[in-house]
Amino acid sequence: MHLVNTAMLSIMLIMVADVSLRYFANEPLAWAYDLIAQYLMVAVFFFSLSTTQREGENIRVDVLVRVMPTRLHHALCCIGFIASTIMLLIIAYEGGHKTLVAWREGEVLAGVVAWPTWVANIMVPIGAGMLAVRLSISTVAYAIHALKPGIAGSTFDGIEKDGHEVPL
Repeated sequence: MHLVNTAMLSIMLIMVADVSLRYFANEPLAWAYDLIAQYLMVAVFFFSLSTTQREGENIRVDVLVRVMPTRLHHALCCIGFIASTIMLLIIAYEGGHKTLVAWREGEVLAGVVAWPTWVANIMVPIGAGMLAVRLSISTVAYAIHALKPGIAGSTFDGIEKDGHEVPL
């Protein structure tokens, strides 16, 4: 998560510098938009996926979960996590392929600075891969809970952490 925090701080500092230089010196940072849009925002999004899942910060609708038997809920979560993991592995594979092609062909962005595209591309398979690993771990945990009800510490939708329900 430190990488995400560093990227967010960098976005803020670059934007402040760009706006300040644009309005006070009439000299904006020509490279700022490409760096932020192509690298830093991509890093913030893809590198926060796994941590967001681990912390249970994803948006979800739990109306049915509250009235659903725990074992059924955990079984359905396993199915959803397996489907999501398969999709994420496809995304990681395709993103890895695109990264290799961009690296081999020396692809760069057209602009003031010729930023290499493989650097931004590689964030996709890394982020998708990390989330796939996280969902695989969650799948195993939910499967254990679905097969062995009444495990200490289980709640209707996850393991309790610091008084908050967190999905596995």
